[in-house]
Amino acid sequence: MQQLLTGKKRLVDPETGKAFEGEWEEVELGKITSIYDGTHSTPKYVEKGIPFYSVEHLTRDDFSNTKFITEDVFEKENKRVKLERDDLLMTRIGDIGTAKHLNWDVCASFYVSLALIKANKSQFDSAYMGYYINSHEFHRELYKRTIHVAFPKKINLGEINHCNVLLPSINEQQKIASVLTAADKEIELLAAKLTHLKQEKKALMQQLLTGKRHVSLSS
Repeated sequence: MQQLLTGKKRLVDPETGKAFEGEWEEVELGKITSIYDGTHSTPKYVEKGIPFYSVEHLTRDDFSNTKFITEDVFEKENKRVKLERDDLLMTRIGDIGTAKHLNWDVCASFYVSLALIKANKSQFDSAYMGYYINSHEFHRELYKRTIHVAFPKKINLGEINHCNVLLPSINEQQKIASVLTAADKEIELLAAKLTHLKQEKKALMQQLLTGKRHVSLSS
């Protein structure tokens, strides 16, 4: 991942059959997109309604279990800033620099502890940018601009705007993103297999240690 996102390793361009060439552009993130934060006031939560995202959803990478806000609060926030497919969310208070590419049709609002990085298809591939924001390279940029004496630590939106990103051509961005996405899917499959094996082991242990299953001794 680090080699691909810094240009040290170049993938093959499927159109030419040769490795991608050309210099990568270094640019401030705020010059190629708009960045917003979420609502500054804690909303009144309801039992059912519109999902409301916070830092924990990104750090757990789980958006299935959320708190909910009313339609009225959601509509008010939507007039200020709206979450859309291919946008990026990034943690900026407490945990800093965990990013999520919103690759689904989003109907949600979010808290001030998150930064919203709007999609810009003419400037960057959102999946690539999600990986880049999660990289060591970008985290070094964030660290330099983080207010470490604050509790919890935080980074202001203006400082996120000034963080540099490395951009190859859109085609190379898309190829890098596809390779890393495939790797993530393989990791998910292996993690699911590991969980299943652990459950099988636990069940077997219970049977062996309670005498419900006996081990046959070979001669």
